[in-house]
Amino acid sequence: MLAAAAAICGDAHVLDGAAAASEYGAGRWDKPLLVTRPASVEAVQALVRHAASEGVPVVAWGSGSRQDWGPPRSTAQPPCVIDLRRLTQPQDVHGDNLTATVGAGMSLADLDALLAAEGLCWPVERLEGSTTTVGGTVATAAAGPSRRAIGPTARWVLGAEVVTAQGEVVRAGGRTVKNVAGYDLTRMLVGSWGTLGLLTAVTLRLAARPAVIRSLLRTFAGPSAVSGAAAALADHPLGVTAVELLDAVTLAECAPALPCPMEAEPEDTVPTWALLVRAEGHEERVAGLERAAGEIARRHGGRGRVLDEDTATLVWRARGEAWRPRGAGVIRGTWTIPPGGLAAALTMLPQLLPASDLVEYRISGHAGDGILHVVLQARDGHDGQACVPAAVRCIGALRAAAAALGGSWRTELAPAEVWSQAGADPPAVRQRLFDRFRAAADPEGIFSPAVE
Repeated sequence: MLAAAAAICGDAHVLDGAAAASEYGAGRWDKPLLVTRPASVEAVQALVRHAASEGVPVVAWGSGSRQDWGPPRSTAQPPCVIDLRRLTQPQDVHGDNLTATVGAGMSLADLDALLAAEGLCWPVERLEGSTTTVGGTVATAAAGPSRRAIGPTARWVLGAEVVTAQGEVVRAGGRTVKNVAGYDLTRMLVGSWGTLGLLTAVTLRLAARPAVIRSLLRTFAGPSAVSGAAAALADHPLGVTAVELLDAVTLAECAPALPCPMEAEPEDTVPTWALLVRAEGHEERVAGLERAAGEIARRHGGRGRVLDEDTATLVWRARGEAWRPRGAGVIRGTWTIPPGGLAAALTMLPQLLPASDLVEYRISGHAGDGILHVVLQARDGHDGQACVPAAVRCIGALRAAAAALGGSWRTELAPAEVWSQAGADPPAVRQRLFDRFRAAADPEGIFSPAVE
């Protein structure tokens, strides 16, 4: 496999052994057999065909920011990682019909720069940062704080070029908004995590770039106050783009980005929660949202400020960093709460999670649509291994609470010991249909075998 990969990609773009493990070793699977960095669709085809002929599993790689999500699993043979970041072509922007076709390896930062020249944007964003790739964003159906305003990622993907498990190139969808006849394969590819094929190019639906973007930070003294303000902001007729919930820990991590202290708080209303709000559009609309947000915050006992552009950039970056803490004992999951259940969920948290003096938690998320990110980790001075039983109990409590509220819990990242003791999360409703489709598309199980 190594010799064939070198012939296809060139020696400089193939890694094996310690080099491959050190740079690409983080994942659900065993250490990679080798890593390849193809620069063309034809090279991807050749790699997939050769890997299939030798029974070597294939894992697609974008920026790698979500490769460690999911339970760790051993594969029959170490996989061949195909890093797609050199696939940055084509770069075709069609401003007249608000579409663009780009290589799957293009970063979100480069895509934004390309579209900015045309006064356009792709409104899908990710908290992992702008170095993540378009293909990785589509493959994981990632959606950031603006999801409530813009809808799911699939809405903004019109077509895709994909290399199948047989090494063939298939093109789904098209270059126009109304392009679907028959089964919509593109929507199946969005969120497939590289199990149905390797994305090599994507056609995106675009939007006009907003003339004004403004961020506001409001602090609150309790779960009822912050939940009431979040609901009012999310339902405001002018429509804010994002309503992000921050707990006291996350707020403290964002505080260094602020040039001076927040508005003074009375001693009996120390802020325990905050909302980071973003408004976009023309100046009159954003000004109206700014006034409305201030009034809503005051009505619910909130205080805060409008952030200048530089400060807003720093605070949003700090918010993203707080969302993805790293460490051997970190556990992260998503708690999805139905509309109207946010206050109940936040009120339940102290009863669900504080019982252990070993594990501490933080919570943040998209308050506008009830998607909350929970992070558990060992308290300072405690060994991660000793915290496993407490962490397993916490996960069980979060699952039970989600079910009681009519929502769901999904574990995303955890040590192997926690995965083995906490058990699997309940399968998603669409999982059975997806498994049948996957078996038909990849009967030999070549693509991403560690993903279920």
